[in-house]
Amino acid sequence: MGEYLDMVRRDRANRKDLIGVMLRALPPFSVVLTGADAGVICPFHSFDVPSWTVRVSGKSQLWECDSCGAGGDTFDFVQSYFGFTFQEAMEWLNGA
Repeated sequence: MGEYLDMVRRDRANRKDLIGVMLRALPPFSVVLTGADAGVICPFHSFDVPSWTVRVSGKSQLWECDSCGAGGDTFDFVQSYFGFTFQEAMEWLNGA
């Protein structure tokens, strides 16, 4: 039952607008909007040019860094960026 609830909660959290979540979390000017998608300066390594591709077309809310290979969904971003536990990420996203 706990695994199912986690899956439902994660699905709900991933319905948050990924670019909106990144704009809330990342420093100003690190997100470059390009139509429906975005380029983002990756916070997980020291490059100072956008190396992430954020794809938000349709139901896809995914990000991937072309340099370091980090990637995932909205929930993965919040957990990785802040170092949150599952519960902490849920609480942060529910406040977004």
